[in-house]
Amino acid sequence: MTKDKRLIILTGPTGVGKSAYAMELARSLSIPIISADSRQLYRGMSIGTDAPSPEAMSEIHHYFVATREVTDPYNAYDYAADALAVVDEVLTTHDTALVVGGSMMYIQALLYQMDPIPEPDPEIRRQLWECFETHGIGPIRSQLAEADPQYLASVDGNNHKRMIRALEVWLTTHRPFSSWHTHTPRNFPYEHEVWGLFRPRPILYERINQRVDRMFQSGLVEEVRSLLPHKDCNALNTIGYKEVIQYLEGQCSLDEAVHRVKKNSRVYARKQITFFEKIPDIRLLNLEEQEK
Repeated sequence: MTKDKRLIILTGPTGVGKSAYAMELARSLSIPIISADSRQLYRGMSIGTDAPSPEAMSEIHHYFVATREVTDPYNAYDYAADALAVVDEVLTTHDTALVVGGSMMYIQALLYQMDPIPEPDPEIRRQLWECFETHGIGPIRSQLAEADPQYLASVDGNNHKRMIRALEVWLTTHRPFSSWHTHTPRNFPYEHEVWGLFRPRPILYERINQRVDRMFQSGLVEEVRSLLPHKDCNALNTIGYKEVIQYLEGQCSLDEAVHRVKKNSRVYARKQITFFEKIPDIRLLNLEEQEK
């Protein structure tokens, strides 16, 4: 492949307007969209992930949207291998390939090489989950602080599933989970650009709040209710779903669930912004200025 081909990775925080911008770009270039959203990947999660509408999907072909079951194991390493193969496929017939999404691990896996992470010992997994269910998150967090402080510093301190996952890998391989991410930039056989969409934070936060309201009005509670048999799957350990699960299990009111989704979405957006701003040579695009 030659350098006259290019890959555009379009990213930005939740609620900023990536989908609409990507649709316009895909139309202008007559190219498909390669999703980099780790939850739009799953079937049955269209409302809570604000997935592309059926009309958008029929107009522009989207890869990696509603292609897997929530019970399917899938990680960033798998995604990078699959997505880069699709990029190569698209570039055989088009000059530009477009990847769109805000999942930090997926974007990182595209830009930097990763070692394949082996499956952990099932007995180790069982013991860690038993520890969590008996003693809570404290012992898990303490073990991870000793085994892999670098990863602990990068993960949500209340995300027990990710911390257990990191400990599983450490106890199985005796290698810190963070070390499997080599951070060696990929040497693409084509030009590549990273575009980061942003808006002033007050405007972004209001857009997030409005989006959450639309999700609940569109039937998010019923969507989550239909997925309750799979509530322990990693696919549902995400904002919008975990809070509604808490509501459906009587742990909070509906109003409190809505409040938590908005708050957690804003916190996640801040983390995304911090992550994206550190990407070398990222091209930042202020949508508020472009839309004037």
